[in-house]
Amino acid sequence: GQYDLPAPHIENGQLFRDWYAMQLSLQYQPDKDQRALADALADPIAALLPVARLHAGTGEDEATWRQLRELGILAAGVAEARGGSGLGAAEQILIAELLGRQLASPAVFATMATLDASAESDRSVGDHRIAAAFPVEDSLWIEEAGATMLLASTPEGGALHAMPDDQRLIDDGSWGARLLGGDIGPALHILDPREARLLRLIDAAALSGIAAA
Repeated sequence: GQYDLPAPHIENGQLFRDWYAMQLSLQYQPDKDQRALADALADPIAALLPVARLHAGTGEDEATWRQLRELGILAAGVAEARGGSGLGAAEQILIAELLGRQLASPAVFATMATLDASAESDRSVGDHRIAAAFPVEDSLWIEEAGATMLLASTPEGGALHAMPDDQRLIDDGSWGARLLGGDIGPALHILDPREARLLRLIDAAALSGIAAA
């Protein structure tokens, strides 16, 4: 398909950036309206997420999460009938790249990529905040205040889990973020191929934005 990923697709950050650049140049050409949307969001996102905020930690504060919702960024790909912005993958990729340039929290990308999958198809999306977990035997995740779910990477794409009640501190900020760990239990939802592809596209766009920061 148009957005099929090469293998290996997630272990090599440079491969992600090279692949994403190739897709932009050969297959993905945003139209005028899509570029206008990205241009309109560039300044608000930069103002909301100044890179200097990272001196205080890697998580986003409550005011930032609220404004990301108000801008329609977190629910960008959710249908309007379910409380979202109803945008397509092209627009979400452009937004993710803007967020990458501002070094947004991994939870912002996880939430944006999987918010639609976090609710039943016939229900409006909730106020979920989805933290990103690392694919290790004893799951680790970056602390994100207020997170209600975890997105755990899998070889096939990813799975959503409830935030475990039993959490333990693994690292108290040696790398600029607090790492938590625990048993995440069974998956609430396994991403289908379309959802997994969107997640990878958003990851790739975020890496491209980080490289341009």
